[in-house]
Amino acid sequence: VLAHAVGAALWLHHAAARPAPDRRVDRVLLVAPPGQEWHEANVREFEPAPVDVVGVRQAAAYTRLVTSDNDPTRSVAEARALAEQLDVDWDVIPGAGQITAESGYGRWPSVLDWIRQPTAQLKPASQLR
Repeated sequence: VLAHAVGAALWLHHAAARPAPDRRVDRVLLVAPPGQEWHEANVREFEPAPVDVVGVRQAAAYTRLVTSDNDPTRSVAEARALAEQLDVDWDVIPGAGQITAESGYGRWPSVLDWIRQPTAQLKPASQLR
């Protein structure tokens, strides 16, 4: 599962519901989930996302978080705290904003590498050119 921004928050809600073992996935990449201070008028009832380490472990065999050092929706400190609370691997991509196509992450070959090998390093788009 690859979940970006609000999709990552939605995945955390799914995990907190503690899905049945037959619904468990192999791995999840949470990309730029919004932080506690983020609010959007059109997005209601699933913010803030729950932080449930047991649910995350039940929902996926492996979960990884990737954020940027200048994401306008989540600070590095918030991202570090989330990674620690969920006890998941965490990558920080320098200068990637919210890690969108507009910030150079439409095609991101290192994510394909991660799909093939979950320990693959997620490289900044600037290293891909």
